[in-house]
Amino acid sequence: MEFVVPPGRGGVDLVKELPTTHDKLYARWYQKWEDGYDFSDRNHGGGLHAGPRNYLGASDNRPDGSWFGSWIEPATGGDLDGRLNFYTYYRGMYQNCINPYGSCWGDTFPCMVDEGYYCEKEEHRETEMTPVLETDRWYCIEMMVDAGTPVQIDSLADGRQTMWIDEVEYGPWENLWFRTSSNVKIGILWISRFHHEEHSDASTYYDNIVVSTTRIGCLGNIPPPDPISVQCTNADSNSSGVISNQEMDDYIELWIDDDVNLSDLFNVIDKWKNGC
Repeated sequence: MEFVVPPGRGGVDLVKELPTTHDKLYARWYQKWEDGYDFSDRNHGGGLHAGPRNYLGASDNRPDGSWFGSWIEPATGGDLDGRLNFYTYYRGMYQNCINPYGSCWGDTFPCMVDEGYYCEKEEHRETEMTPVLETDRWYCIEMMVDAGTPVQIDSLADGRQTMWIDEVEYGPWENLWFRTSSNVKIGILWISRFHHEEHSDASTYYDNIVVSTTRIGCLGNIPPPDPISVQCTNADSNSSGVISNQEMDDYIELWIDDDVNLSDLFNVIDKWKNGC
């Protein structure tokens, strides 16, 4: 696909409503910025979205937990020009959010800006800067977003996201408060290019776009399987990453004995239904 954005404020996009929704998804595509593209032009990209489609691209307000979206786009501003980052609207967003109901803009990962109220959480600062993009070259770009457990307070959040550029990982960023309800699942792929004002007339190109429940990797490479470093849920007693029927029965028995509360049981059942 070739994206040609008309002069002035505006953009072009492609929206794919996926046939199923998920707690965790990967998306991989190849992207090229045409020779003459100006990486200092303020822009937004695209990525994965959870929640109603009518919130796709919504801005200036902190989500209430019923939707979230994470996009990959070139950062702008001096040394940041042309470095890819996540731009994420989600329940726990705080970096540039004076008022959650207006004057509240998405968080960036890695957080490469440190002016006043930016980057208050040390774990959101960059550990390694993403590379400066070159024009007229194809890049293999992959992202993973894990919505985590639906919770009501930020301190309990366990959402995660990470990106790969030409197979090199940048991230992950963890303990992100993406959602408050298990009904909020990732169900839209949004390939987008949007500009706030005048910009270069160079095109951007996309090819070989894949969405998957497992790591995809670049063409010709077989990525390693996801490591199982934590329990799928508390019911996953052997930390296998899958709740067996026996483990589910055992967890229900704990609930019957009042050793597990009802909300935890509902969370485990939801995870179990979706492949955990």
